[in-house]
Amino acid sequence: MLKQILTLVILLFSMSGFSQDFKYFDTKRDYIYDALYIDSIGDTITNEKLTIRIPDKRWIGQPWKQKSIIYIYDTDTIGFKNYIDPSEFFHEKNMTHLEKHGKSRLKNQETTGGIKSKRYSYVYMHPPRTNQYRMLFYAPHPYFFYSAVKKVVDTALLTNQNAYGAGYFHQEYIYHNIGKKEILNDSIQVYQVNVSSNLISNKGFSETELNFYSSILEALFSFEYGFTKMHYAFKSGVKIEFDLVEVIENE
Repeated sequence: MLKQILTLVILLFSMSGFSQDFKYFDTKRDYIYDALYIDSIGDTITNEKLTIRIPDKRWIGQPWKQKSIIYIYDTDTIGFKNYIDPSEFFHEKNMTHLEKHGKSRLKNQETTGGIKSKRYSYVYMHPPRTNQYRMLFYAPHPYFFYSAVKKVVDTALLTNQNAYGAGYFHQEYIYHNIGKKEILNDSIQVYQVNVSSNLISNKGFSETELNFYSSILEALFSFEYGFTKMHYAFKSGVKIEFDLVEVIENE
């Protein structure tokens, strides 16, 4: 959760304002993604649909700053039975819930927030962090800086994301203007986003523990549809992938 003003260093960053209007958080839509969770040994555990619903409302967590995003989970309940949370604490919690209630500890949806900041010229959204996507709490969040519009390659360094009690993340964002690409039968301008994220900590973690926190993100962004691809890969071997397949207008 974004709890404080960004602490970031932007390289090659332009404060010239928005060159395109981004209405993602102001348009009532459902963005439907194919969603995969692949475990550390390469087995696909869940293959399901994820819907990002934009209700054009303020997010209750920071109504002065963020708009609401609703993640709706159409969970692959059969596959989820084979899901083992990479954290022993949460795995035990899931098993206890299953034994006590006879069903998996799953949420159908969650509401979080996103930002379009004119002051700092970026757009941002919280990733899904529920059910088998819990690990994305420790992964790079989707950011797009408007400075990338005017450059072939643009770079940003962020250190604002904390791993509570463990340290903070050093995250390098690289943006490539890759020109027009066909997305949902629409030829549009697309930007490639590549992020590496590593934990900075003085806790003396082992390499295995650091691999739990360290990850990369490969994404695509457009002004028409926001983030159309978000592929996460952790050094532990876990992969979480989202690919946009449909957009539905809501009245």
